[in-house]
Amino acid sequence: MESQTRKPTEEEKKVFDEADKKLDKVMSDGRSKISMKKKIFMKISDVDPEDAAWLKSFADRHTDGKQFLAIKLLRFIAEKEPLYNAVLDHEERLARLESQPVEEPKLKIPKTQGGKK
Repeated sequence: MESQTRKPTEEEKKVFDEADKKLDKVMSDGRSKISMKKKIFMKISDVDPEDAAWLKSFADRHTDGKQFLAIKLLRFIAEKEPLYNAVLDHEERLARLESQPVEEPKLKIPKTQGGKK
C-alpha cells in the first residue's frame, strides 16, 4: 500500500532549510539551553522473568502498555500510600524491638488459698 504523504513544495523546502540552518548555528555556537540527560535502561537479566512478565501485564492493563509510566505509577503509590507507609513503620518498630535487650521474666510463685492451716 502506498503512503499518502505528499512532497513538500519549493516554498516549504526553503522554510525548512532556513530553520535547519538557524538550528545548526545555535548548536554550533553552543547557545542551546537544552541539556540532555542520559537514559538508563534495565537489562532483561536484571529482572526475574516472573517479575518482568507481571510488570508487562500490569503496564498493558493500567498504563496502555507504557512500562516506564507503570514504574512511575508504582513509585507514586509507594511514596504516597498510607498503607505502604504503615507497613514501613511496622518494620521499623519490629527492628527497634528486636534490637532492645530481652529481659528474662522472673519466676512468680502463686499464693495458695489454704493460708490458715
